[in-house]
Amino acid sequence: MILKTIILTDQNNMERACDRKNDIQQAGGNCRILGLEEGIDLEKELSFQPLGAQILIIAEKDLIQNLRQLAIKAGFKQKDITLIHTGGSFNAFCSQCHHIQTFTQQKEFDCANCHQTIEASDHFSAYHQAYLAYPVFTQKNQSDETKG
Repeated sequence: MILKTIILTDQNNMERACDRKNDIQQAGGNCRILGLEEGIDLEKELSFQPLGAQILIIAEKDLIQNLRQLAIKAGFKQKDITLIHTGGSFNAFCSQCHHIQTFTQQKEFDCANCHQTIEASDHFSAYHQAYLAYPVFTQKNQSDETKG
C-alpha cells in the first residue's frame, strides 16, 4: 500500500520540500507539495486527502504552528503530522528534568536547568508546545559513568 504524503511549505522552504519529495518518491511513496503562495484553499485541499495520508510541514516557527492547527482542523491526528522547523528558535522539553527552554538549529545542547546534554527529537508535544529532547550519550558521558 502506498501512503500519500502532503508537504506544506512556503516559498522560502520550497527547495528543501522538493528534496524531501524526491526522497519520498525514490522510496516508492506518493507525494505532493502544496505551496502557500499558490492561492490554494489548504483547509479544503487537506479535507479531501485519503485515509492514511501523512502531512509533512516544513516552515518557520510561527507558520508551522498555524499549518499544524489547520491540518488538525481538517481531521488529521498529531501522529499523522511531522514538523520540520527551519530557521529561528523553538522550544525543547528536557526529558530528564522537564524544563522547557528555547534552542536554535543546534543538534545537541545542554539543558539550562539540569545541564544534561540533550538533543531535540522530531516529536512535538502539543501540550508543552515544545519538541521532546532526550539525553545524548557521548563517549565522555559513558566513561564518567564507569568511573563513578
